[in-house]
Amino acid sequence: MALMSNLRQAISTIIPSKFSLEDLKGFPYSEYQDQLVEYEEQENWYTGDALRETISGKEGRPADLYPMQINPIRATVAKHAYALFGEVENDGRPLIVTKMIPPESGGDKDIETWKKDTQHVEEVLNQVWWESGGRDLMIRNAYVSQIYGGCFFKVTFVPWESSQYGGTRSIPIRIEAPNPKTVVAIPDASDYYHLAKCWIVRQIDENEAESYGYKITDESEYWYTEYWTPKDYIIRVNNQIVRKVVAGKEILLSGENPFGFVPVVYIPHIRDINFLGSNAFKHLIAYVKELNLRYGDYGDATNDDAHPIVAIRDVSGTVQMKKITNWLEVADLGQTSGITGNEKPPDMFEVRQQRASAAMKGLIDSIWQQYLRDSFVPPVAYGEDEGSQRSAMTLAMRFWPLGSHVSTERYYWTVGMDILQNILLRIMFTKKIGGITEKHLAMRMKQVWSPLLPRDREADVQEWVQRSTAEIASIEHLLELSGDVEDITEERNRILKWIADVEEARLKAANKQAEKQLKMQMEANEQREENAMESEKKSVDVSEEEKPFARRAKQEPGDER
Repeated sequence: MALMSNLRQAISTIIPSKFSLEDLKGFPYSEYQDQLVEYEEQENWYTGDALRETISGKEGRPADLYPMQINPIRATVAKHAYALFGEVENDGRPLIVTKMIPPESGGDKDIETWKKDTQHVEEVLNQVWWESGGRDLMIRNAYVSQIYGGCFFKVTFVPWESSQYGGTRSIPIRIEAPNPKTVVAIPDASDYYHLAKCWIVRQIDENEAESYGYKITDESEYWYTEYWTPKDYIIRVNNQIVRKVVAGKEILLSGENPFGFVPVVYIPHIRDINFLGSNAFKHLIAYVKELNLRYGDYGDATNDDAHPIVAIRDVSGTVQMKKITNWLEVADLGQTSGITGNEKPPDMFEVRQQRASAAMKGLIDSIWQQYLRDSFVPPVAYGEDEGSQRSAMTLAMRFWPLGSHVSTERYYWTVGMDILQNILLRIMFTKKIGGITEKHLAMRMKQVWSPLLPRDREADVQEWVQRSTAEIASIEHLLELSGDVEDITEERNRILKWIADVEEARLKAANKQAEKQLKMQMEANEQREENAMESEKKSVDVSEEEKPFARRAKQEPGDER
């Protein structure tokens, strides 16, 4: 034994051994392997590879156990992932919008200061998400969460990617979404959203290994590993600590953790028992198997019914096939042969025994309905209204199973996003970037989600108008219900200003109209006075002209004849 040990040691000094994750000090290899097996099984069911199982068929040839390979799991995952974020706005913001909440303050000046601070923090967070492809990360992690039972977000300080040094980032922070298969996370006691330890392991190619300053050897595999605790961290390629060069200065990626926390957050799909969440379809696998088997039986029965066995009887000799036309060929059964004359004529017939039945079809429908129930995806989510016209409220209630499940998912995402956004701000504060100060860290935040279903906007507006008219809702509450107003206080002030402007405009218009009417009345009065004076003048002139005739009439009375 001693000889063999010495021999292995001598060989190892001549031929360096290949790197293996088992050799990584402190790495929980067995836990990683168990987790990997579980995740790969879940992945195989999502992709449908698990349905490619074969059995021994005729003459020992392999045959598909599930020939149709019906896989409703993909649609279930897609429905859950899309419903999680709801009907989002088509802009560049993340699918979940973070709004900062300033503390209670007194005075307009203080309010304006906090408003500027909250806007600054929101803009900085949105910029980091935008530069990291935030929408893609979120929807990808929504799918990942349904498949593996949860997802990871990781924040990395990357000064070498800063635009200051020729990179593409105005804020040198990268948000990543590592695949759960590559992460082994250990929570901090009972606080599942803060990690005590975290390993990230993934295979990389030779070029990426060299970018980290790794000295290439004859090894065929290169493993990139990160190990984080609140106190320290170390990043390696195989067994070499990696480094980056920034502005001509070499940075060793290991040592004391400058942030004081692990910059990784795990968000479960649904956490019921353990730290790692449960996925969307593990409990549905038996239904998928049974559905494929029963569909196969029904397909075989339908095939047998469509292709019955053909038999002949009372035929002497061999049946002859004769071609009548280019497309018609018939079987010649020959003639009746016998000596008594009572022999039956040759006959060809189908041996029919119906195999496909209503019970078989009903069983398939029953399995499918139960699958829909347990997957929380009702038929209406597939665009089916079950054959009759329904009101929007009825359809929304039919959608409730998926809506209630997704609301539960949002509870976990809300907590995870609160912590992730706080991690972003604390890293920016530590590294003195983005203009983040202690004052900004003291703010609370909330995550704003889009509605789960398309909303009847016209009906909503009518309701808001009625509530406003009946004075049973404040303007602030109605603005909040609209869902498209970011700063309710500012919008309220704008509305009040608009009302004041409208009233002022109306008053000006009324005054202008009154002045116009007064002017018209005065002009009319003046015109009447002028007309009266003109009429009086005319009457005076007429009377003066008639005076001589009047005198003459007095002196010379008219002839009465």
